[in-house]
Amino acid sequence: MTTADYVAEKRHATLTPGQSLQIVRELQELTQSELARRTGIAQSAISAFESGGQELGLKRIKVLAEALRVHPAVIAFPEYPQAKPAKGPRASGGVHHMYPVARPAAKAAKKATVKAAKRPAKKRAG
Repeated sequence: MTTADYVAEKRHATLTPGQSLQIVRELQELTQSELARRTGIAQSAISAFESGGQELGLKRIKVLAEALRVHPAVIAFPEYPQAKPAKGPRASGGVHHMYPVARPAAKAAKKATVKAAKRPAKKRAG
């Protein structure tokens, strides 16, 4: 079978930022109380975020993400599509980054190289 033989999976559920927070917290085997101690945010507030009873603000997301040692986007944008795994010599053992990092300097260098290769050679005078 090839990949063309498979049908794309339908989304059965969506995640909220609060649910994403809960998943990350539980994967790290932290209780709400332990996370509250690390962040200075009340345990009742963390419970309210996870249950959807209270909205997470950007400042709180940053504080929680730092305490959980994840990028804030993991909590804030749980439905963001994942990037495809990196290929080539820079690939790190099958691990991929969920959020691709822009590398404008590398792109600019590649464009300049391609542009130079397309230019016709200059004729010598004389």
